[in-house]
Amino acid sequence: MTPTWFKESLSQKPTTHFATARNAIIHYLSWSNPEKPGLMFVHGHAAHAHWWDFIAPGLTHDYNIVAIDLSGSGDSEHRPVYSAEVFAEEIATVIALAELSDVTLVAHSFGGAMARSTCYLKPGLVKNLILVDSVIRRSNQNGAAPERTIRSPLHPIAPRNRYYQTIEEGQRRFRLKPPQPCKNAYIIEYISRHSLKKTEMGFAFKLDRKLFPKLQESPNLPDGYNMIKAFSGSKAFIIGEDSHFFTGANSSNVATLQSLCQNNHLMVIPGARHHVFLDKPQLFINSLKVLLHRFGEPANSG
Repeated sequence: MTPTWFKESLSQKPTTHFATARNAIIHYLSWSNPEKPGLMFVHGHAAHAHWWDFIAPGLTHDYNIVAIDLSGSGDSEHRPVYSAEVFAEEIATVIALAELSDVTLVAHSFGGAMARSTCYLKPGLVKNLILVDSVIRRSNQNGAAPERTIRSPLHPIAPRNRYYQTIEEGQRRFRLKPPQPCKNAYIIEYISRHSLKKTEMGFAFKLDRKLFPKLQESPNLPDGYNMIKAFSGSKAFIIGEDSHFFTGANSSNVATLQSLCQNNHLMVIPGARHHVFLDKPQLFINSLKVLLHRFGEPANSG
């Protein structure tokens, strides 16, 4: 059964917009409130702007909100090559076109890597940064930066484009990446529907299945740890209590986050895995409000 809060959130429909960045058309959604500070949501890999459709309305009273489709995802164009520099330009272009000010970036997973690159490459553009279950890595002792691990084997490449006769057939093939179970079937139904497009050959997933092979290294950028260290604005982290990236053999990643922020700027969502706001959407919204309040930003909407 779909809960009332979810239906009410979706009733606050965003407007659709397009921008051009580095010769590609970039799609974004807007919940406009022009007199308020800006807030941009950045999705993770194999996701899209509509993942935030049920999160953004919880903050629209206090923020001028946009959610971007990075190139290769959602309704944005695909590219022959991708890079952190290109994604940073897309984020900066949408911030400017949407006329966001005093911007807070909220970015999940792979989107977190692109958000921190934006903060590093565009100093002064972003005021606050909240990374959601996004691993921050440090250079190895020999100086080699491990940022290439963004091209994770957890994101397998489909051997070819697949087409489905109905959107429902395509939805049945939808899987979270990296894979995990999610008990909120109504959320999976919603985001999977927005993950597909109709073509002459049938329904197909919007994602550029070759995004990771086409993702160029950025040798002139420091590792994620030093990008965050260089950021002069407020920063915080939200992680899932049961996230693969912060438990077990990866539990040391928590200490890295703790070393980069104030003690009360790291929040752990109970019962959530990597896709935190799919597992515990209301707890996630409340956590955002708490962190924004700790930054000294407005966060009073219900």
